[in-house]
Amino acid sequence: RIKILHERATENDVLKFVPFTMCEGREHLQKVLKEVVDRHGEGLMLRKAEASYDVGRSYSMLKVKLQQDAEVKMLRKAKKCVGFDAMLPNNAEITIRCTYTDFKYPPPAGAVLKVKHFGEWEKTGKLKNPFFWRVRNDGATWDDIVTRYNLDRGIEINTEETTEENQQKE
Repeated sequence: RIKILHERATENDVLKFVPFTMCEGREHLQKVLKEVVDRHGEGLMLRKAEASYDVGRSYSMLKVKLQQDAEVKMLRKAKKCVGFDAMLPNNAEITIRCTYTDFKYPPPAGAVLKVKHFGEWEKTGKLKNPFFWRVRNDGATWDDIVTRYNLDRGIEINTEETTEENQQKE
């Protein structure tokens, strides 16, 4: 298939050939997927080696993405879709999708939610295709989440505790 393609077409400003790599197994797949994601790619397309090119959906191809998870703060039910409006630790507002049942019985505003996603958009810091997974109920507060987020990114945080005693001194 690839040989025939190279015989019948030539690269130009509109057409570029994508390198073809034969998968050597699960470890190789995970290594290449990580390299692509580290370069801000979304994932890989796997194709059966002997498959012909098909128009539209095909059973000879498989999309492979690296699914990640993150925490968000529940704000409210979304107005334009079956989902929730939520806040990221970087203060960006996003809409996360959910099932109709979750939408019908939403978590309370302020709850810390766990979401699945496929990475972050580089310019905005928003999540790619976030989907509600569950309410985080292990006692972690939103402040804990924001602190961990900032520490992971090397953002300096004020560790001074604000107590009644400190407020009285001022």
